[in-house]
Amino acid sequence: MLLLLSMMPNAFASDNAECKNVIRFQPVTELSMDYLGWLADPVSNSSAQGGVVFWPFDEESHPTKGEWVGLGVVLANTGDISSRSIGGIIWVRREWQSRITFEAAQQRVARIHFIVQAKQAGCDKTIDFEIGADQTVHFGAESIGRVKSLVE
Repeated sequence: MLLLLSMMPNAFASDNAECKNVIRFQPVTELSMDYLGWLADPVSNSSAQGGVVFWPFDEESHPTKGEWVGLGVVLANTGDISSRSIGGIIWVRREWQSRITFEAAQQRVARIHFIVQAKQAGCDKTIDFEIGADQTVHFGAESIGRVKSLVE
């Protein structure tokens, strides 16, 4: 099983009421073999601070939880041999699934953009998953943890 270290609460930040509760991050410490089998080609980005990787779920095979659909698995790591990853699953509301895209940021920060595109609903924004210079990991405006060494 893929082990991920994160015990922080779900995070999503939005200024627009129409955008609230559309996409969320769920920290996980391990994934089932089914989840691993549903992963498609990863998107990654790295910088001096570390790297972030997003493995989207296959469009036809993905986990569901009621009205939520798994978009993919994301993690951040410093790249150091002794560091622990911060990661989890990105979930989206089923009706919004086709309106969310993702891409590696073209900047000097290890970041993946999740882009909500629904101008007719007043929701057109980008939510980032990134690792900062202090090794703190953010999803949107929320800090979800800090990548730590195994000896910390």
